[in-house]
Amino acid sequence: MRRSTIRIRDPRVIHHLKDVLRVTQGERLECFDGRGRAAAGRVTTAARDQFVLAVDTRRSVDAKTASISLFQAMIRPERFEWVLEKATELGVDRIVPIVTQRCVIRHGPSAARLKRWERILEAAAAQSGRLALPVLEKPIHFDQALREVSASLILIATLAVEGESMKDIVSE
Repeated sequence: MRRSTIRIRDPRVIHHLKDVLRVTQGERLECFDGRGRAAAGRVTTAARDQFVLAVDTRRSVDAKTASISLFQAMIRPERFEWVLEKATELGVDRIVPIVTQRCVIRHGPSAARLKRWERILEAAAAQSGRLALPVLEKPIHFDQALREVSASLILIATLAVEGESMKDIVSE
């Protein structure tokens, strides 16, 4: 097997490795690219401006038989970010923000907000050991979301008492 290296130069990642996780030279580390591939090896350089990893193993995610899409209403920003984090940790493949009649945000998020959401997805994937990031779509209107759904099983959460339980639906 050809020996290769990974150089990490992103200041945010270096800060996390050095100051939060306290990774030092000689420790094992696994890196992922967010597209389903990971590489593991030993840290050969743990400097202030870069980390270098000598790769000895690589792995990738097998293709899934089913895909999970979450169509989520645009709720208050802090709660929406919590949903992004938890959906990523639970293995959702695609997240589609929905603009509804009563939603808080009526227009698309700013570029800064989208960048923040991407960082939240990356952190949640790293925390949960997930190799592939979910796809975060641009916000769409509720009626467009209804037209787009083409899955064999569609679940819509409701507070209605007469609704069927999730356990009963999934067991069928």
